Amino acid sequence: MVISTFETLPTRYSVVFQGELLPDGTPAEALYLVLSEPYREILNHAPVRPLDYAYLQALTPMAQRFYELLSYHIFATLTHRRPHATLRYGEYCLLATQQRYTGYEQVKKQMYKVHRPHLAAGYLAQVRSTATTDADGQPDWLLHYTPGPKARAEYAAFRRQPGMETALPRPEDAEPADLLALMMPEPPAAPPHAQAAALVQQFYQRFHGLAQVTPAPQELAQATALLAQHGAAKAHFLLAFAHQEAPETRYTPRVFGGILHYLPHALAAYDAQAARATQAASAWGR
Repeated sequence: MVISTFETLPTRYSVVFQGELLPDGTPAEALYLVLSEPYREILNHAPVRPLDYAYLQALTPMAQRFYELLSYHIFATLTHRRPHATLRYGEYCLLATQQRYTGYEQVKKQMYKVHRPHLAAGYLAQVRSTATTDADGQPDWLLHYTPGPKARAEYAAFRRQPGMETALPRPEDAEPADLLALMMPEPPAAPPHAQAAALVQQFYQRFHGLAQVTPAPQELAQATALLAQHGAAKAHFLLAFAHQEAPETRYTPRVFGGILHYLPHALAAYDAQAARATQAASAWGR
């Protein structure tokens, strides 16, 4: 007699009726479902992370899939207290079944639509990219995401749930770019001049696709004053806010000082998002 491979595969569980013997030899006092060992192993080691289902349902399908994929990386980033999560663009396109582009302008336009609702909601505080290549030598990008107040609120509420102390992501599951960061000590804060220069350079990369720009003295002075008065988090939020609002206002700043036009509205949006995130964390934890 020939037994098919399908017939020999274990099922996820078996049923033990009342009066029958359980695997340990004792009689069953009720109806039992006995999980198979491979299925138990899957359940016990399945990766977990916080998801706000009300938020998920409010997103477009493309933004939903991004949230589902990035949430694992955000959870690991917050657990291990790293500055940002990293997602490879080519891997994201494969998992999200999105078209993959090889030109930066096309990638920027494509991902802008994906990132926009998450920046607006405060799930992300900052997005930046690093050019690289994939295993076949094709252009690729490492997408770096700084968690926003909403992501931190989700994480805090999730960790308060019973049993979450066993749900920590393992460092070896991280993206290679983040794995390197996990093995390195926390870098000291950059000096103010370096922070200002980096902020101006991120402006030119985000708005004009320019990777190598030497900031003008006036731009450095503006960035330094912005950082000193409002701090790094709000300064980077302003950059993201201005980039998000520019298409709506039909105003694209040519130089760094142009984003200061958005400062009052950006500060108000930042405070509003922080307040909403605090309220959501409080309501979730009840």
